[in-house]
Amino acid sequence: MTEKRKLNWWQKPLFAFAASKAGGWYFLNVGSRLDPVLMRMSGGRWNSGMGQPVGILKIRGAKSGLIRETPLLCIPDGENFIVVASRTGLPKHPAWYYNLRANPAVRLTIHGQERGYVAHESTGPERDELWRKAVWFYPGYAVYQQRAGERLIPVFLLRPAE
Repeated sequence: MTEKRKLNWWQKPLFAFAASKAGGWYFLNVGSRLDPVLMRMSGGRWNSGMGQPVGILKIRGAKSGLIRETPLLCIPDGENFIVVASRTGLPKHPAWYYNLRANPAVRLTIHGQERGYVAHESTGPERDELWRKAVWFYPGYAVYQQRAGERLIPVFLLRPAE
């Protein structure tokens, strides 16, 4: 992870936009509604992240008990995925963070395939390592952490359910 990730010509402007406040607003308010539709229509091939590994995380609501669908950047880590509760650096954790802590058994649809996973919130050295991988994959997370100030952005590892 010491060398910088090689980005395609279109990834540099996309990542710069996504890391900006305007881009963060877009992905939180528009992309989060658009991606489930695009992904269903395309069998998982299209999303507003233009080819980035966006998955639809299905989580049971902590209070309501209803299944919630949340599109998230899913960073591959072997057979696992890393997901980051950044909320683009806003001061509070995203709602899905609380749902995931309360109900770690989830379904993830990525690349058109749905599978069960168990989420684990990382801490200490494990979190540091997963955070390094996440920032290497998408440098905007470092911008989000600066924007978040005192809030330490949570990092989860999704492992396939047995």
